[in-house]
Amino acid sequence: MDPRRASAARRRPSIGVAWIIIVVVAGLVSAFYVSILLALSIDEYQRYSASIAEYGTIASLNAGEAQFGIYLGAFVLALLWVLVTGIAAAIAAGTRLPILRTVVVVGGVLVLFVGIVLVLGLTIWA
Repeated sequence: MDPRRASAARRRPSIGVAWIIIVVVAGLVSAFYVSILLALSIDEYQRYSASIAEYGTIASLNAGEAQFGIYLGAFVLALLWVLVTGIAAAIAAGTRLPILRTVVVVGGVLVLFVGIVLVLGLTIWA
């Protein structure tokens, strides 16, 4: 066997790990912004829902708009999770890394990060 091919085969998983880290960081940055927007939409929905009795129809319409923002933010977060874990699984498959472990770690990190940002966004930053 050619020594150059043997060294390339040994280095290949480390290149895959680097690309997985790049994808995860890009996913975390995107998830941060979407999570903050989702937290703001939830806070806005709560405020308008509480004032429906006092302001009536206008508050109800604004609450409906905020509820649409909640649905859209949740959908984008789910789509982002599928995209990031799918890319990480494809990279892991191409570089002979354990696929299931990669998907569980990447997906778990993304879900944990989004949960922490949402909790902080709804309690401390709101």
